[in-house]
Amino acid sequence: MFTKNKIFVLSLLAILFAFSKQSYAQTCNPKNGYDVLACAIQQNPDILKQKAQEPVYLEYQKQTKRWFAPELDGGLNYTKSDDEKGIEAELALLQNIEMPSKRKARQNKAAAEFDSIRLATLEQEEQTTFETLFLLNRLRQVEKEKEVVLEAVETFEKVLKKYRQSAVLSPEDEVSKDVFLMALKGYKIELQQLTDEKNAYQSALAYMLQLKNTTKITSAWFLSAPKTWPVIKNIDVTTSYEVEQENLNLSQAQADYLESKSSNANFNVGPYIATKPGGLGKLETYGIKFSFPFPVNANKNQIKGAKFAVKAAEQSYAFKKIEAEKNLALFIQQYEQGKKNLKEIHPGDLKSRHQNVERLFANGRVSTSLFIEAHQQMIEATKTYHQYEMETLKSLWRIYLIDKSLSTNIKEVAYAK
Repeated sequence: MFTKNKIFVLSLLAILFAFSKQSYAQTCNPKNGYDVLACAIQQNPDILKQKAQEPVYLEYQKQTKRWFAPELDGGLNYTKSDDEKGIEAELALLQNIEMPSKRKARQNKAAAEFDSIRLATLEQEEQTTFETLFLLNRLRQVEKEKEVVLEAVETFEKVLKKYRQSAVLSPEDEVSKDVFLMALKGYKIELQQLTDEKNAYQSALAYMLQLKNTTKITSAWFLSAPKTWPVIKNIDVTTSYEVEQENLNLSQAQADYLESKSSNANFNVGPYIATKPGGLGKLETYGIKFSFPFPVNANKNQIKGAKFAVKAAEQSYAFKKIEAEKNLALFIQQYEQGKKNLKEIHPGDLKSRHQNVERLFANGRVSTSLFIEAHQQMIEATKTYHQYEMETLKSLWRIYLIDKSLSTNIKEVAYAK
């Protein structure tokens, strides 16, 4: 069996091996958002580190199917008396025999541990897909918000330029100029904040794709806004990561219980030979040597504790199923409500609205305050819509996460350019 030190060393070697292979792997060259999502799973260091653990536990699982190595047991004694003296020697080759029940329990436990590691890898892949979907959609939203704010900045700069070119300004124009100037400063700060947000998201994306910098990231990678929304299929909550992990915990607890019941089921047996001096020469003895734990019921408390652990794991599994069902119902409700909200608050064609506002202001039919308010409303409408859109998308992704189908249904939940 593996000791903790052996597992640690094997884990470290596996991780180093994975990263050495990664360093020589060809860099992904994504053309669109779908390619980026595939590259994120292939390149993400968190996934690589998780996958590096799998061979360790797979080897441990194989180890439980092998027999224990035999042991040598022996000793030497020097004897001396009035009649004789010499050396007594004995040697036995003992084989540890494991009963089928205990052997099966160890194998079940090792299989559950490996499945748990594999499940964690799949969960990391799905979580990476979720995070990448968020980044590619949010980057598209930030670009749009920057575009709307930049239009306001450019418009206000044009207005201020006209004021500056006027030889004489009325008191009302002086106040309007100051108001436009304050609004312009506010929009420039907002523009910088959006730029900082974009840089942060691009850095996170570069980490996932193992890019040295963000210069290779282009808007062609960003995902488009959803045009249609998928109909939610039937979801089995028992396949969710949390529920399945609780099921694996239950399997491990059951294996521990079975192993504790069989903890005294091992015994050692093997050939035995001994020699000792005798009056008529060397005396040799042959036979069978064996050993086993005694008394048999010494682990009564261990069995009782393992039984309680099984009951606790069964309860935890049942509660996690209930929790998963509630979460699924909540995500579906949020998703359906989000779709309705998006239809009601869609900002429409902002470009034509912006041009119309500019024309009315130029003709003197709209006041300065109303002109500034109109731009602010367009910016806020865009941000509000994006907020509801992102929450609706997250609800959709979480629904697919429940049955581990997010990565395999990318084209249902993402729209590449």
